[in-house]
Amino acid sequence: MVVHQLYIDFQKAYDSIDHQKQYNIMIEQEIPKKLVNLVRMCMNETYDKVRIGKHLSEKSQVRAGLKQGDSLSPILFNLALEYVIKSVINTEEGLTLGGEIPVFGYAEDVVLDDDKEAIEINIITLINSSKELGLEISVDKTKYMVSS
Repeated sequence: MVVHQLYIDFQKAYDSIDHQKQYNIMIEQEIPKKLVNLVRMCMNETYDKVRIGKHLSEKSQVRAGLKQGDSLSPILFNLALEYVIKSVINTEEGLTLGGEIPVFGYAEDVVLDDDKEAIEINIITLINSSKELGLEISVDKTKYMVSS
């Protein structure tokens, strides 16, 4: 039996998630509104400044990305990644291998594990749902493997 696997890596995964889409995903996943609002309070009104030498730029509002080092960020990213994975699972084209769904997620990586045709179909769905969130696939770090 030949198994095809596509190991997908996202570019700047934590830096690119759209805040509004993150809130919508939390609501879709039935996270209590009070918790969604608390997360919104932590993420809204966030600004950054850039220092070049002795010059400090004006502040600009951050509308995408999760805070590096914040203990809430991995949880929020997992919710976003779950949305991407479910988009592949919920397609009619998606196939199963041994009765299990052939999509796996770990940290900011995803593995599609199926036959070649299913991977080709599912990667399109995954790319589209990732782009909705602001995620881009790192072509250089994404690997394809065939084993028998």
